[in-house]
Amino acid sequence: MLFALLISLSLWSPTAAEEGPCDRLRAQAEQIDTAYRKLRQRFESGQLKPEKYAHRLNKLRKKERKIHQKARDCTFEDQETYNYWYRGRLKFPTLVQQELDRLEREKKE
Repeated sequence: MLFALLISLSLWSPTAAEEGPCDRLRAQAEQIDTAYRKLRQRFESGQLKPEKYAHRLNKLRKKERKIHQKARDCTFEDQETYNYWYRGRLKFPTLVQQELDRLEREKKE
């Protein structure tokens, strides 16, 4: 009986449903990065007009800002997660923001 319990515990791993809201933020942020890459690929291949591309980038940026605000409200115990947010993602412009900035500069030229 004890052996079966030990085996079942060794196979157990936490799932996304058992994670708290702060733990899920990184996955959400990475989903935005993936969506951005797909969007950029469609734009570069000519499948999206510049106006539509900018509109969708702004929607992604809005979602990104919400995630970043939630991350600022979290306390991250894990050093790796803390560094991801405070020494990386929140400290520097994201891919989406950099692309929006680039489009704005091109519009002014």
